Amino acid sequence: MDETKLQTAPADVTTPPAAQPVLPFDDESERPIAYALTARARRSVAPASLPSLTVVAGAGDDAIEEAQAPIEDPTDTRPARARALRRAGLSPAAIATRLRADELLVRGWVGETLSSVQRPAAVAPADAAAQAARVAYDEGRRAGAAEATERLGNDPAFAAGLGLLAAVSEADLHAMTLASPRVDLVVRALRWLRGVADVDPGRVRVVVRAGAGVAADGIRHDLASRLEVEPGRITVARWPAAPAPDAAEVLVRVHDPRLAARAGGWCDAFLAPAGPLVADLAF
Repeated sequence: MDETKLQTAPADVTTPPAAQPVLPFDDESERPIAYALTARARRSVAPASLPSLTVVAGAGDDAIEEAQAPIEDPTDTRPARARALRRAGLSPAAIATRLRADELLVRGWVGETLSSVQRPAAVAPADAAAQAARVAYDEGRRAGAAEATERLGNDPAFAAGLGLLAAVSEADLHAMTLASPRVDLVVRALRWLRGVADVDPGRVRVVVRAGAGVAADGIRHDLASRLEVEPGRITVARWPAAPAPDAAEVLVRVHDPRLAARAGGWCDAFLAPAGPLVADLAF
């Protein structure tokens, strides 16, 4: 056999290049950046990682069961529906019943401040229980007015605090509501009310109308500290027509019919025709 036939052409072998040398200014910038999901992001991408919630029985007689979407959820149509129903003439209470939402949250959605809320005309209660509640409320309000009339003439601190409360609050059959675009006024008024009356922290609910430039989590924790309430009792609702991106308005509602009647009577005495003259004597 011809040996030349057994020989094959040598393969074209190339030498592999040397490893890339370490750059002189390597500062580990290629390492992954650590991050953590916010509560809103966890609800969107990892809902199974959230802790399970349990309904606590007996949390309050005035507690409202809500089918509430996550705060700032763009798919939640209730704010737009609430504004449409308000333009159609429904009251915030009727809207809250229809949408199964807290009336205070509905007020935040439709932009109802205390100055724009008109007291409804007195109507006959539908049943005996409602009528008894109305009678008790009216009696408590009259008693509160008599109490305040006696104190205004000789208690300057009470007169000053009541003047602030009367300017930022409104009492109804079920609760006392405080609202103002100036957060400091609501904080001082609620602090004064706690000092002169028994306010159950479990009956306090807060809604914040916030502009697009306000961080929801930030303002929630700030108000929780200033108002001395749990962060879970504070709801942030976006304010589409806010006068400024960083504008915010606070609404505080204390669900306590007895406190509402008593404090409402105090305000009646302060705002009565003789009220300012009596208040001036205290100073």
